[in-house]
Amino acid sequence: MLNRIKTNKFDDIWVKLHKSVEMISEPNCPDFYFHGGSLRDIYMGVAPRDYDITTASVSDLTWLISRLQVMGFRVMAETDFALKMNFLNTWMDVGVECESPVDKISKFDFTCNSIAMDNNFKLYYHETTFEDLDSRRLKQLKTENPVLMDLRKVKFTQKNFKFHNKQDEKKLHKFKLKTKQLKPSVPFYMDARTYDETSN
Repeated sequence: MLNRIKTNKFDDIWVKLHKSVEMISEPNCPDFYFHGGSLRDIYMGVAPRDYDITTASVSDLTWLISRLQVMGFRVMAETDFALKMNFLNTWMDVGVECESPVDKISKFDFTCNSIAMDNNFKLYYHETTFEDLDSRRLKQLKTENPVLMDLRKVKFTQKNFKFHNKQDEKKLHKFKLKTKQLKPSVPFYMDARTYDETSN
């Protein structure tokens, strides 16, 4: 039987994003961060459709967009909230509403989305984000347009998330921040889900 290396639950985030961070970064570059659904999907072992990325200031955002364009990314669509950029079938959803990682994720709708990681590999998240991901539990952080929220609930129900009880469905949970400095427990170039210690 093949033996698997035991890894901590954050390894996949490091493994999947460290190359992107290193490619985007340059000496003394501004800070940027990934957030939301792409981090959620990576943690759950699902390939993200795109990567949500932004900065805390407009000047940093200008640098980020320029940097992505130098790398080969092109703007394919534009909304009031983001630029949809693509290169070699990799999509970046570049948010144009600049704010800190903490401010960004504190405004998200569900705890399972309330997660960000900056270019220094610091993770920001709601205190129950990973517990809720592991149990596929829906917990609301805020209420937006009721119609939009209903659509969001349907979306997550289709991903097999659910409220654990009627109280959960009505309760608005207060955002409570936790942070963690990511460090790989396996060599960072190896996929923590598939690496086999007998393969060397």
